[in-house]
Amino acid sequence: MKFSHSATRLCVVFIALLCFNFSCQDHPIPQTLPSLTTQPINRSNTRAFSLFTFQLVVDNVGSIPVKEYGVVFTTYDDLDIVSPDVISEPTIVNGKVISFKGVFSPGNHQESKTDVPDSKLTLDYIFQRAYAVLNNGTVVYGQVITTKYGVVQQ
Repeated sequence: MKFSHSATRLCVVFIALLCFNFSCQDHPIPQTLPSLTTQPINRSNTRAFSLFTFQLVVDNVGSIPVKEYGVVFTTYDDLDIVSPDVISEPTIVNGKVISFKGVFSPGNHQESKTDVPDSKLTLDYIFQRAYAVLNNGTVVYGQVITTKYGVVQQ
């Protein structure tokens, strides 16, 4: 049986369309999370008040928009630190939150407070870390910094 040129062309066009159909699929773009570096709390005293400066570094903004970011911390005195209830890795659920103002962008960010309610930042132990809440509800944290008697622990 002999095929006509039009049948051969039709077959070639059909195979080409079939190949194009499978080769033009959308490929998902991988989503990357932001990365944060926690910086120690800086405390400066005057006669009238203490000024606490919370700091973090945005190393990478990632590909998912951020709706909130800042530092979360917990504090304990010498008597509390031996309790099994100590939270050494604070979260936005169980720690005290300091939200930062401004655009979430690469680089250094800080927020200063003179009055941090219910914080006990003058106590012996402070556990803190940077956080970012993404638009999809995911929370990303930086590393925990532990301060003992005002000195950052390694």
